[in-house]
Amino acid sequence: MLAGLRFVLESFYMKTIIILLMMVAGVWAGEMEDFIGAVYQKRGTWNITSSENALSDKGCIRRVGENYFTPHGVYRKIGNTYTTPDGDSVVTTGSTYLYRGEAVVSTGSTYLGSGKNKVSTGSTVLDSEDSDSE
Repeated sequence: MLAGLRFVLESFYMKTIIILLMMVAGVWAGEMEDFIGAVYQKRGTWNITSSENALSDKGCIRRVGENYFTPHGVYRKIGNTYTTPDGDSVVTTGSTYLYRGEAVVSTGSTYLGSGKNKVSTGSTVLDSEDSDSE
């Protein structure tokens, strides 16, 4: 009986660890999706290869801590604000991202803004045809 209880507890422990790892990985991937979908306003369809990397034919985005190294410069996240390479800021308030008087709203896996629409399919962020040109 004790061996059966030990097996149940070990199984529960392993399942808990796996679930927690999946949740943490989802949060990290979500941060990269949010950055590409709402903050990074450049054209391109991005393939998220890990919580720290995204690739496209436009180059690579590499996340190191709170810094996002992009083909167009370095963005930094400080609290609920992203600083941009040109010295501006993108402020997040829940699912809304405010930049230069315009807003991008995250509605699940879709990022809607004035000509800056993107959709996430999990590991890919697809750019709409009407996004800003580079």
